[in-house]
Amino acid sequence: MEAQADTDLKPASDPAVVEGWIRALGRGPTSWVVELAYETARLVAQKEPELSGSDDGFQTLRLGTESGIMQMLEAIVSPVGVHPFTAPEGALIGGRVWARRRIRLDSVLRAFRIGHSIVSDRLLNAVEGSPHIRDEVARADEMARVSRVLFEYIDHFSSAMTEEYNNEQVAWLGSQDAKRLSLVESVLEGVQMDSAEASAALGYDLRQRHLALVLTAESHQVAQAHNLARLAKVLAQSVGDGGNTLVVQPGPTTAWAWTSIAGDMPTDPIPAPTGTRVSLGSPERGQDGFCATHLQAISAESIAVLTDRQVAYYSEVEIGALTVGNLELARRFIFRELEGVMSDDAAVLRSTLLAYLEARGSVSQAARALLVSKNTVTYRIHNAEAALGHSVRDRSFELLLALKMTEALGASVFEL
Repeated sequence: MEAQADTDLKPASDPAVVEGWIRALGRGPTSWVVELAYETARLVAQKEPELSGSDDGFQTLRLGTESGIMQMLEAIVSPVGVHPFTAPEGALIGGRVWARRRIRLDSVLRAFRIGHSIVSDRLLNAVEGSPHIRDEVARADEMARVSRVLFEYIDHFSSAMTEEYNNEQVAWLGSQDAKRLSLVESVLEGVQMDSAEASAALGYDLRQRHLALVLTAESHQVAQAHNLARLAKVLAQSVGDGGNTLVVQPGPTTAWAWTSIAGDMPTDPIPAPTGTRVSLGSPERGQDGFCATHLQAISAESIAVLTDRQVAYYSEVEIGALTVGNLELARRFIFRELEGVMSDDAAVLRSTLLAYLEARGSVSQAARALLVSKNTVTYRIHNAEAALGHSVRDRSFELLLALKMTEALGASVFEL
């Protein structure tokens, strides 16, 4: 068994766990499992989208699928088959997450059956096409054995996950964390409520001036290593004014935080650990501001993912956030307006055009902003117009917007 595609697909599982798989079964089969798990999780997500409504959700689905497939493979090559059976921790994480998100158990079990069907077909096809089995009777016997192991596996697996789901649901629904998250989600959804009562229940004043932060980890292992909720609180306090802070964790690799802020945004670098990403909104006041600054942080997060930033401020990526509702259309707009000045060599021309247009066509102001002479600005503008094929005055608004979008999204937008 070998991976089909020549990709650098990173496993969703803990590196130590993956190393154990490689020692037990080899690098080829392990790569095959990682690739198959990704494909399977993608197909399951299409059929049961509520299980993976975010990048966080898809990573959880990948993790469970990956560990489940590897356990199937280990059961197939084991002389004792499925027994003794303990569901892998990677899969149990998914059961706990879906229980907390109140996704119906029948949807979870249906997703298991869909994934099991996809994986079973691939494993049985691998046996059927194996060059190591030359006798057709032996091949039929092996396919029958593998089929029995796979069906026995899904029976045990479903039972174990059902028990984990039910236990987690009982424990979570009665917890303060669950009540706090539910109330925060109601506020964000615009449910009408008394601000004073909601503030008292949350232990956080919704009437003050807020700054929201979204913290994500690249994997469950990174989230656990840093205690994501605690890290979110520390980071929120570092950018706030020392007042109270609210943190909720909607998923295993995502934390939302709010902190009070009286003055301007902080200018000191945010100490985000390796493997994490921090996105911040802008200061907003009151209950509506609580929602607005969070929405800004979520939008900044989407741009951070797109541009591979570890820290993203909404104020710095606002143009990109507002204009990439459809990334392909945004990309086409940029290509159309900036055709001729999109290469790396044209970066100086783009920065000069941006300074010139932001200065409303003033060569003197653009020169001061760029710390160059007026003649240099004039020379670059002429070269840019030649490359664009028209005067910058002809489509100045569209050109400025395309340049601001590129500034927010990064030059990588040219490579999407």
